[in-house]
Amino acid sequence: MSIESGNRLSHYRLLEKIGEGGMGVVWKAEDTILGRTVAIKVLPASTSQDEKRRKMFLDEAKLASSVSTAHIVQVYEFGREGDLDFIVMEHVEGKPLNKVLVGRPLPPEKVAEIGLQTAQALSKAHRKGLLHRDLKPANILVTPDGDVKVVDFGLATLFSTEDPDSGTAVLTRSMIAGRKIERESPEQRSISGTVPYMSPEQVRGEKMDPRTDIFSLGAVLYEMTTGQRPFQGNSNAEVAAEIQKGNSRPIHELVPRVPLDLNRIVEKSLANRPAERYQTMDDLAVDLKRLGRDLESGSSPLFEDLGKPLPAASRSRRGWIAAAGIVLLAGAAIGAWVAGKFGGPPIDPGSILVLPMKVRGQTEGAEYVGQAFAEAIAVNLAQFKGIHVLPVPETALRPDRPGTDPGATARQAGAGRLLTGALTRDGDNVQASLSLLDTQANRILWGTQVEEKEGNLTALAASLAGQVAEILGAASPRLYDSTANLTGGPEMAASTDLSRALGALKRNQIEASLEATRDLIEQFPDELDAQALRAKALYFHWQQDFSPANLTTLEKSLTTLKRIDPENPYFALFQAGITLAASKKPEQGPQSQLTSGPFHEARDPVRSIEMLDRLLEREDLTPAARVEFLQFRSWPARIIGDMKGAITDLEEALRLDPINAPVLSDLGVFYHEAGRQREAVARTRQAVALEPFNWYFYHQLGRALKGENDLQGAADAESRACELGRSQQP
Repeated sequence: MSIESGNRLSHYRLLEKIGEGGMGVVWKAEDTILGRTVAIKVLPASTSQDEKRRKMFLDEAKLASSVSTAHIVQVYEFGREGDLDFIVMEHVEGKPLNKVLVGRPLPPEKVAEIGLQTAQALSKAHRKGLLHRDLKPANILVTPDGDVKVVDFGLATLFSTEDPDSGTAVLTRSMIAGRKIERESPEQRSISGTVPYMSPEQVRGEKMDPRTDIFSLGAVLYEMTTGQRPFQGNSNAEVAAEIQKGNSRPIHELVPRVPLDLNRIVEKSLANRPAERYQTMDDLAVDLKRLGRDLESGSSPLFEDLGKPLPAASRSRRGWIAAAGIVLLAGAAIGAWVAGKFGGPPIDPGSILVLPMKVRGQTEGAEYVGQAFAEAIAVNLAQFKGIHVLPVPETALRPDRPGTDPGATARQAGAGRLLTGALTRDGDNVQASLSLLDTQANRILWGTQVEEKEGNLTALAASLAGQVAEILGAASPRLYDSTANLTGGPEMAASTDLSRALGALKRNQIEASLEATRDLIEQFPDELDAQALRAKALYFHWQQDFSPANLTTLEKSLTTLKRIDPENPYFALFQAGITLAASKKPEQGPQSQLTSGPFHEARDPVRSIEMLDRLLEREDLTPAARVEFLQFRSWPARIIGDMKGAITDLEEALRLDPINAPVLSDLGVFYHEAGRQREAVARTRQAVALEPFNWYFYHQLGRALKGENDLQGAADAESRACELGRSQQP
């Protein structure tokens, strides 16, 4: 390639060709202006003949260049010069992972390290709305220091190429789940990616979401662990068929000394159904990080050790616990084999199956409520170390079906523990009855019966999960919870002022919440949770009256909050809220009053989104906290017109907390505004099913039904909203 003087590439001095193939030629070059080494990818001339493909590529390149993280190769510049399409990117001194592997497995510590960095890179991209869709070892660079760089976001959609080292990449249209990118209709979609690393839905040409990249990373983890690809065949068609069937050889047959946790992580990532995989790349990254720590401390048991006697040498307490788990697991597996009662996997005492709850005293939406409540408990249980939550078999999704044996279902799934129960609705109260069973001994280990208001199901699910984890002896990580669930220590939890404060905040009773939180911090001035609830009440008060005095009081409260705990996320949450509110137009609030103080570095919703982005990168948040922050972030996204991003945030929040009625209601509102009326009705009906005495949800349901031209249904819903509203007036 020659570079002519005066064009956009003239200040780059080519050093050497470092790659060539169907995706173009890559040159190592020197940026003579900035004095840095770069890589320039010159795209095939054939791409210039298809303007639609070129535009698609450039749109995605713009989005890829906006992702700033240490583990993604940075795009510096892209465009066209004459008849050349080009990308200028960061130059990385390293080898593609496929050149590192060359058919040999890596040590488990290395698998965890490379997998974690790759997951962190993809997690950051997913939060920006960018899918990779062609993750494979050839697109993962490993530097001599062991650092990972992921490359080639979006390029799979542009090229069709044969790569002898990494399989065949197949041409597609763009199916990015990103923001502000024009999308095609379903009939325009076709298969994209590199066949051996495609997900089943990708092979079928269906709509993709972040779980597609999770499957591809699972295939890469499998290859790093075994030295072989998970799906084999003599042709792309045969490989695709194996992917569809989920026919991968068990890792322990190829590597008997595979750590049990690594085996579980790979299997979960490669689950055939998206609902059974990790639901977010963050969740996968958390498990890989834990695996790395366990491998480093020597407390991660191996598959090969199943059935072996305990070693004579003394171990740490943690090691004894792990060894005891191995013996129990071995005994369970042998017992199940002798009994011949099932043909599924060995029974693992550390695994738990949470079945959908029966719902009594309610007919409409009962099945959804029972399944969603069980899913919420499962999501919370998954955060505890040492607990493996199994996906619910499809055959068990109807708890009221006659002839269903929950114990047999759990044993068939390999679960050593089974959690079942029922919800009983009495007016606006909900009673939960739960039982924890040992599936092998067929005995009850624990049971409880608690009652809550209908709007507190999320907090109830988190509390019950904590109790189950305690019974199972699982370690509870130090996590920050949603502000709706803050209770402080035992004394504060028993305080009537806490009950008053939480109730007033939930009902948006500003004056009552101010009084209750003031009394609360007078009693517990050093309790972080008390200060956080006070800040929340003051924030709502300021939202109601944007006066300088209210802002000053709020700022003082936030300063106290940060003094007590400099790392707490609530300070940043309300700071993002102040930034968002300060961006409102004058007619929405007196912007001129917000001119000083440490909270006004920028006054725009984009800045608010960036602050929340950083919050959501934290690993010390409960699922409920993530839901609160995601729901919060959806509103500034909506303000800037990024409805796709707003809906994506709420859909992710719903995966983390399927029983969050306000999230369902907001999602119904956003679907309605996006013209997705059928989905708006469905989500709002689910909100009503969870809280059938909430007048506002009926009001939103009427609005959604009107959008579907169901005028009679809309009138009935509005009538019910008015009836409930009148009955609930003080």
